[in-house]
Amino acid sequence: MEDFAGDERPFAVLYRPNIDAHNVELLRGDVVGMNRLDELAKALERSDVLALLPFRQIKERGMVCNDDGMPLLAMQLKVRERIGRAQLLEMLPSEPVDWSDFEFDITDEQYCRIVQAVVHNEIGAGEGSNFVVARSLIGSFGAEPGRTARQVFRHLLAHEADAYWTYLIYTGRWWFVGATPEAHVGLRDNTVFMNPISGTYRYPDCGPTAAGLRQFLNDQKEIDELFMVVDEELKMMSRVCPEGGIVSGPNLKCMSHLAHTEYMIHGVAAVPPTTLLRETLFAPTVMGSPLENASRVIARQESVGRGYYSGVAALIERAPDGNHRMDSAIIIRTAVVDETGAARITVGSTLVRDSEPQREADETRAKAAALVSGHPGKPLSGCSDQDSSGVAELLARRNALASPFWLDPTLRRGCAREIAVGKTVLLIDAEDYFTAMLATMLRALGVRVTITAIDSEPTFSGFDVVVFGPGPGDPKARHDSRVSALRKAILRGLFSDTPFLAVCLSHQILCDIIGLPICHLERPNQGVGRDINLFGRTVRAGFYNTFVARSTADELEAVIAGRVEVSRDPSSEEIYALRGARFESFQFHAESVLSRDGWPVLSAALERLLHAQVVPADSDRQRSSA
Repeated sequence: MEDFAGDERPFAVLYRPNIDAHNVELLRGDVVGMNRLDELAKALERSDVLALLPFRQIKERGMVCNDDGMPLLAMQLKVRERIGRAQLLEMLPSEPVDWSDFEFDITDEQYCRIVQAVVHNEIGAGEGSNFVVARSLIGSFGAEPGRTARQVFRHLLAHEADAYWTYLIYTGRWWFVGATPEAHVGLRDNTVFMNPISGTYRYPDCGPTAAGLRQFLNDQKEIDELFMVVDEELKMMSRVCPEGGIVSGPNLKCMSHLAHTEYMIHGVAAVPPTTLLRETLFAPTVMGSPLENASRVIARQESVGRGYYSGVAALIERAPDGNHRMDSAIIIRTAVVDETGAARITVGSTLVRDSEPQREADETRAKAAALVSGHPGKPLSGCSDQDSSGVAELLARRNALASPFWLDPTLRRGCAREIAVGKTVLLIDAEDYFTAMLATMLRALGVRVTITAIDSEPTFSGFDVVVFGPGPGDPKARHDSRVSALRKAILRGLFSDTPFLAVCLSHQILCDIIGLPICHLERPNQGVGRDINLFGRTVRAGFYNTFVARSTADELEAVIAGRVEVSRDPSSEEIYALRGARFESFQFHAESVLSRDGWPVLSAALERLLHAQVVPADSDRQRSSA
């Protein structure tokens, strides 16, 4: 450690207070550039590794990006030491950093225009529920970037409260210095965990106050933001964990200049760390929802590649039992500096249907403040004294409206339905991984689930029930190949003897086929929980829709579908659900954490469809036409 203050060989210094609050880890090793995670898997056969994944790695999941060519960096660890946090603070340079030349590459005015465009043209067009758009502070770390990076690291190590990782990494070409609040994904003893964080309380100049904190915790926009990212990370957990994830929380995470709300999600899976990384590229908190469309929106709205912003720093090591364990953090609140001293600090804001442009611009400034403010932030008494300010009660109150299926693991034990056990369900994915959450719920009911993409022209034979899944987009967009394929498949479903369930986009397409009008909502229902009357029963359901079908009647006769029951809002005429002889459809997402009653609703629908009397489709149509 003696030469740390001036050593320029590749190294990393990690402070992970959840692992060890008193000590800091120093890692050394050669750094190798890679293109794919398969190469990282081979490196792990030789040594423990600290890996830095750039945003362009998302191409491994078939998603798009502005490809800036940044490599996956792997430090193959040769030396690992620990040093006391207090001792290291004494070793690091303590003079302040000059941030005077740092400016945003996009002005507030330009960023506000982007916010307006995303809310109107993307969320307002049904492309998704939320999107994260970034901008960067650009400046110089001067002629001695290594020394400046150490100064920044000391400031963060001394003052940044409640960071998940605080780190200084030198790769031989770039410096990475930051304090990220958010874990990406962890793996230990076959337990996988994720840490969705969203909602931001920007401290006023006087510091956080109990009143300000309560206002933040009661802000419906901030509450909705967090539930939306919980849904997104549950999608990921449902893809990698056979029984999905279990949610705990929420909690408050207090940083030096702002506070966030968070949940934890745990699941069980025997999966290699590189596979786990690939399946979780990248966190919805730094991209948006649904992920595939979020990647397209980011590519459209951001003019340059993201570099390592929103990527992952992952420490992967061999455990005593021979299995790998992994701890990883999202690369945010981080300065990336090259050998010339050119520095970039990229920050983003989660844009939702209620976003106010200037408020979102201000949020990006607050997120950068921990690095560039030059002062340690205000005292955290108003934030950390949670009991006296009623914070714990306000946080706990949120779960009363959430789905107990995802909160209480005991609900899944012995819950299989006798009629469902051994039955088969074909689940059709329309580019929204809500299908993975649906699969988790359906398997808990006892059925065997096969997931297939809509573009595979699936056949229904051999399955007891078909589920047409949700997806982004306009249900009337015949030019969209995905929408067109869904339409053809649902038409086949109507003429098939196999009963089916249609969800969200698929529900809208079914309504359009039946002849019901499809309307664009003036105010999208993206990430909204509502109490509705579902065929005479009041339920809490989560909605993610920009389009809606309407009906003036509670029952109708359709030439192609026969008699159809309609669950609707009598004042707005918005349709919540349909029931036919061999089908059901939901506008809402029964699988969402926002759907408190989603589990019993889905269970009842599946039982009804499995009980459905098989009547030849031609007979139905002839009877309806008579």
